Amino acid sequence: MTDFGDDAELAGQYVAWTKNALVEMRDINEMLIATEPSDALPADMIDSLYGLSHNIKGMGASFDYGLMTEIGASLCLYLKKRPDGTSYDGDLVTSHLKAFEVVIDNDIRGLGGEKGQAVIARLKQLVGDAIHA
Repeated sequence: MTDFGDDAELAGQYVAWTKNALVEMRDINEMLIATEPSDALPADMIDSLYGLSHNIKGMGASFDYGLMTEIGASLCLYLKKRPDGTSYDGDLVTSHLKAFEVVIDNDIRGLGGEKGQAVIARLKQLVGDAIHA
């Protein structure tokens, strides 16, 4: 894996792109939360949410945002393995989005130390509970 974390310009572009992606992800999440339980979830919205999360995950470690990679992996797993493929836990997605935002807003590099790993463990537990419900 290439490490671009020392390239301030590229790292800045990653942060700017990620902030924009998070705004888009929040909008999608809010629309999905507002979907009536009897309505089918729009597959294109789930796909967009997954794609954005996957891109954040994929680029995170390259810019020394390993915690973003871990959070993204957790969210991608949930979106891919949702029970029966139709349910949607907006609160769980919101938790991941908030975690992404904390990392970016506080410029938390690497895996975030003990606290970062505690956050990841909790997100993974929530995802595990959701996909095995």
